[in-house]
Amino acid sequence: MNNRKRFGALVTATFALSALSNPALADACDDQDRTLRDMLFVQQLPVVEGLAYWKAAPEGCSDSGFYYHKLGGLYLNLKDYESARKAYQQGLIYDDHFRPILLASIGESYAQPAMRGDNVEHNARLAEEHYQSTLETYPDHYIVTQFYASFLLHFERYDEAIEYAERSNRATPNYLSMRNLTILYMEHQNAPEKALAMGELAMKNMGHFNTDLELQLAIIRAYAEIGNFRQSVQEMKTLVEKNNKVLDDPRFNDMYAYIRELAVEADRKNAAAAQGER
Repeated sequence: MNNRKRFGALVTATFALSALSNPALADACDDQDRTLRDMLFVQQLPVVEGLAYWKAAPEGCSDSGFYYHKLGGLYLNLKDYESARKAYQQGLIYDDHFRPILLASIGESYAQPAMRGDNVEHNARLAEEHYQSTLETYPDHYIVTQFYASFLLHFERYDEAIEYAERSNRATPNYLSMRNLTILYMEHQNAPEKALAMGELAMKNMGHFNTDLELQLAIIRAYAEIGNFRQSVQEMKTLVEKNNKVLDDPRFNDMYAYIRELAVEADRKNAAAAQGER
């Protein structure tokens, strides 16, 4: 159950942060940020078009940490890690408001290729160093701890991942920490009740993340683990109705087979119990 890739949420993490700027930055970049979001999430245009649009932002927006934070996120999505890193470093010049996010994002520019299997040991070590140095100054910043928790989750450092995801969510409740905690509570702690409670919050805060198969499968499994097979099956039907491509995803099919096994075993136990009462 734990062999799935987990870097999808990290790839889109930087696009989920439009509400973090101070009022001056919001005034300067608000229109551009809203248009960029529309291009990427509503029109679903290629990220390269979003990059071209964002690079043409006017002065006032383009000389801010917020601008370079978004610019780095676009490069990161395009897997141009060196350009992403340069953008984040450039943004450090302009303001302190985004400093912890930019510093953590430099770590992410190493974490992303490591998660994709590119020079794993080297990139993971550099990512760890950048996360740790940022945490020394910003130990409870919710984005810093959120990024680090996702990194830990990918590399199966589960206890640490839970610690930092919970720290992030305590500081500022946020979708990415909620989805990671849902998965961790189910897969690592085998605590379906906790997973369902957190999963419900995550689904309510999903926003642009309108599909997150790993989160939804964790919720489906949690219902099955507490014996609510009817709800588990209903969740699977709803998932297929929203996106029937999941039928071709081995993760979905593996979960379906797993739930069938649980249901058969539960029926067997119930039949044996009923036989024993006679």
